[in-house]
Amino acid sequence: MGVGMGFACNFSYLQQDLRTVVFNKSDNNSEFAHGLGIYVGFYFRSLPLDLQTAILEKAETNFVFARGLGFGLGYTFAYLPEEFQRELYVKASKNVYLADGIGQGLGFVFKHLSQQFKEQLYHLCNTNIGFGYGLGYGIGYCYKYLGQVLREEVFQRAEEDGAFAYGLGYGLGRSYIFRPIELQNQLLLRIEKNQEFAKGLGAGWGFNIVYQSDELQHLAFRIAENHPQFAVGLGMGLGRVFRYLPREIKEHVYEKMKLNPQFAVGLGMYIGHVFIYLTNELQENILEMVNINSEFAEGLGYGLGYVFSLHAKEFQKQILEISEKNSRLMYGLAAGIGNNFEYLSPEFKTEFFKIGGNIMFAEGLGYGLGYSFKYQGKKEQEKIVNNLTFTEDSSFIHGVVVGLGNAYLYLPEYFQKELFARLA
Repeated sequence: MGVGMGFACNFSYLQQDLRTVVFNKSDNNSEFAHGLGIYVGFYFRSLPLDLQTAILEKAETNFVFARGLGFGLGYTFAYLPEEFQRELYVKASKNVYLADGIGQGLGFVFKHLSQQFKEQLYHLCNTNIGFGYGLGYGIGYCYKYLGQVLREEVFQRAEEDGAFAYGLGYGLGRSYIFRPIELQNQLLLRIEKNQEFAKGLGAGWGFNIVYQSDELQHLAFRIAENHPQFAVGLGMGLGRVFRYLPREIKEHVYEKMKLNPQFAVGLGMYIGHVFIYLTNELQENILEMVNINSEFAEGLGYGLGYVFSLHAKEFQKQILEISEKNSRLMYGLAAGIGNNFEYLSPEFKTEFFKIGGNIMFAEGLGYGLGYSFKYQGKKEQEKIVNNLTFTEDSSFIHGVVVGLGNAYLYLPEYFQKELFARLA
């Protein structure tokens, strides 16, 4: 990450051929891409217009770079011209990864913002799942600097918004080892009441597990045995850093994957996110694992699906062909696509509905759309509601209903009532 940051500091002074090399490097190394994006975001407004355009185009094809770029822009958001701020809002509505990063950056400086602006950001979380994740993460990571009133406010927000709750937990989990014992105990109590917060806390804990004492590592796995969503999150965090894990921890992860299905799902999810950055050997090993562990297969599919539209056509075709031979991989792939459906182009949406003839794809797509219903655009929500009949024998409708059920606590009150009315 540091090397990427260093190149970004001098990006405007690099020769064009070297810039091309740097951009290409970001396609093969996720940490380099993230660092490059962060510092390019910090210096964005000082860069020539043609370079700004090239950077924004890169953010459309590299989700890790986009998230880093968003962080840099979000962190300096208050100093950006109002017109450019409005442009960023529009771009964030179409790019979930850029939105995530902008939310992270704003979360880091959240305590310094006016109450009116804070309320605007909370409102934006209601319609943009990526922004909700990011804002929650930034606030959680900087939690120690918040006053008591603001701490209570953000936890109340976490009861109302699943994406924000996950991000808040993730930020707190990343910095868990630095928190006072009293706060650590309070966080463990909160996972009993909020499943998305539990998942986020587990993900943050897993991300930093190699830097933790043996006692904290064992505690994390013990908690995962009794808390399914924490287990999913712990797997996600470990999945993100899987390729960097020491051999002995990898072996431990493999053993836990066999014993804990929720942990296996989470591990697969984030390995799927970063799959293209893995070595060919590790990719091959992972694809062999989907035939051995169905939960891991589902998680891997979800991660691949969540970033599916950014992959090259040839890779998309390869993943679809492999998925046709593995029903759980296919289900997860479709669920990941559905969860991110709002940000897909009309062409992509049409293509995915054509695959609906596959029962597992249809059910998974329905689940993803149902689970992320709150963040879907108004037209998409109306389509889902109008087609929602509980008597119809449809894999897609079944998936939607299961997804809505899982996200029920975070759905708007009016829609909760409508769901019950339809069940009556």
